[in-house]
Amino acid sequence: MDTWLTNRGFRQQAGGAIASATGVPADVSEAPVSEQQKQAYVVAADKPRILKIPSLGVEARILHVGITSNGNIDTPKNIDDTAWYNGSDLPGITGVSFIDAHYGGTSRSGVFSRLARLKPYDEVQLERGDGTTLRYTVTKVVEQDAAQIDMRRLLAAPGPHGEYLILMTCAGAWEKNSQTYSRRTIVVADRTS
Repeated sequence: MDTWLTNRGFRQQAGGAIASATGVPADVSEAPVSEQQKQAYVVAADKPRILKIPSLGVEARILHVGITSNGNIDTPKNIDDTAWYNGSDLPGITGVSFIDAHYGGTSRSGVFSRLARLKPYDEVQLERGDGTTLRYTVTKVVEQDAAQIDMRRLLAAPGPHGEYLILMTCAGAWEKNSQTYSRRTIVVADRTS
């Protein structure tokens, strides 16, 4: 019950958040994350640690983020990392786990630059801090206007008993005035094992 109440509070806080994975801020590094850095990365046993997408050749750390002072879901501080929103459900329990990452930086592509290439039935793997690997199957890939994304709806589980993974990144055209991309790529995956 405590977990549900905590996550409910985060979801209410995030309800007004605009879609995450906005344009890359100046404090985001484009320095490559080494294999040694990935191997040395440690998190609590029940927290997400590494995201793998075999069909895209992705293997990235999963950092843990919350809400920024502007009311947005935060993004990772390196274009090679992903970020689990700590207001979403923990992977391995009923509900929705939300992960975002950057499409790219000023000098090279980010870890989610090819996210839109995923297709239904592709596999996504998530390793927790205890070494357990959770497997998900992609069910839907959509692109949507950033301004039209309802984060409350996105963080709501599609069914009462399943475990779901939502991945999101930028898409569309760069909008200079708002310093973000116009659209978002959203991937929905269901837990299979």
